[in-house]
Amino acid sequence: MGETVKRTVHFTLGEGAGKLLTDIAREKIIYSLMPNEGLATIQESLIGCPKNIALDIIKGKLVLKTAEDNVSFDVVQYHPDMKEQHPPFDIEGWAERTLLQIKEIAREWDQAILEMRRAIIKNQGTFDISVSYQKLVRYFYTGEEDNIIDPDENETVYNIKSAVTGIRNFLEECYKKMDVIKWLANAYPEDIPEGFLMMPGEVKGLNLRLTDMMLKDSEVEQYIARDLYMDNLVTRFIENEKNIDKVISEGIQPVEITDKYSAGWLAPNGDFYGLNGEIANMLHNQLADALYKKGIIPRKDADGDSYERNPDGWLCKHGWVRIHGDHLLYDGYMQSNYGMPLVKITDAQRKQILRYGAECYGGYLRFGCTYTRYPVSAFAALPEPHIGKLFDLDL
Repeated sequence: MGETVKRTVHFTLGEGAGKLLTDIAREKIIYSLMPNEGLATIQESLIGCPKNIALDIIKGKLVLKTAEDNVSFDVVQYHPDMKEQHPPFDIEGWAERTLLQIKEIAREWDQAILEMRRAIIKNQGTFDISVSYQKLVRYFYTGEEDNIIDPDENETVYNIKSAVTGIRNFLEECYKKMDVIKWLANAYPEDIPEGFLMMPGEVKGLNLRLTDMMLKDSEVEQYIARDLYMDNLVTRFIENEKNIDKVISEGIQPVEITDKYSAGWLAPNGDFYGLNGEIANMLHNQLADALYKKGIIPRKDADGDSYERNPDGWLCKHGWVRIHGDHLLYDGYMQSNYGMPLVKITDAQRKQILRYGAECYGGYLRFGCTYTRYPVSAFAALPEPHIGKLFDLDL
């Protein structure tokens, strides 16, 4: 065997090496959604670098400069004069833009669900699909169904599949982005407002509507049975919007909860605000906007955060129960898992829920993200820890 040849390799760091390293770390956080890897990029490149120093470098409080020896870095304090070459990481701005973006995309996917519902109703809830035996056998053997539906064979089914897959991927990305925002809140608590830690209502609503369709969308089933949905969908939507506009223009007022409104919000003092309409009318959002305009939702909370763009977020945070038919959602318990105050259901809300379930839904309601069906008579006397579990405290 020949003798091993050893050679010495010399290298130098360019003037922009420090900025490049910082940019790579930031990109792993905001684009790859892997904040721990972004932090590791700094710590593994700067052997022995403490976590707090690495976090300050990522934020831009400290700046990496190539040392005179061109093989190491100097860490210097950021000065506004450095902004052009070493712009700081606007953490709050990025989080705000991210939340606004996922809200906008969620609204677009809501339209896709509306189109899915229309297609399902038009086809009376069933679809006949032709599948070649090769694809069918391959599917049974491998479980892979990517190409089992030919778009040329049944475009409607293919579009539904694409929409469901797209919504699933979008929801997964939303949870990843929220995890990054929470990671940033832990690392830089002064840069992330508390209201940013709540999943936007548009995303939660999208998830619930897709879940309804997977379990059994009672509203779709109802309209299929009537065979009238396609003929009057637009008419009903417009009529509902007129009625909603009339109610809101007169100033939103509490209503009787047992009048069985389509959707509503139950306040801690027991007042119920409800509207009638379809999912497409975005009833909870319209109610929240009306409550904000009436001044029931403050212009700013105690922390100075504005809820003008997200009034339903304020309601969720401050102990309001979201009601849609026989399904109740409440964030007051679950939010304590994310560093926010635990807000208990009030006695006034318990009494209203008991009346609502007993008079409108045969004594049973569904609670929380798990849709747990539970008798309201037992709920009225349930100990506090068990109410927390019904409303997703353990999720």
